[in-house]
Amino acid sequence: MSERKMRLLDPVAQADSQEQPLAPRSGDLSNKVVGFLGNGWKSLEVLYPALQALVAQRYRLARVVAAQKRDISQAPEPEVLQKLSDACDVVVNGLGN
Repeated sequence: MSERKMRLLDPVAQADSQEQPLAPRSGDLSNKVVGFLGNGWKSLEVLYPALQALVAQRYRLARVVAAQKRDISQAPEPEVLQKLSDACDVVVNGLGN
């Protein structure tokens, strides 16, 4: 009897392990416009208001700008990123899963 063989394929991609520098930090958030970009996860509906309140307690913010992705599985739309870029000094990009 001939020996039967099975070929196994691993569909997992190799991780890119290159180190990336952190984005520059803005320091004190007083008088800054802070943006919050949501991605549609329900947990961010709870987390973001709590985080906004915490940041507002610590710093005197100029303003808060909220934005939401249209599709949870896709990158933010260019117009959403442009709005945040134009209006905000700092943006919190939440994952929330």
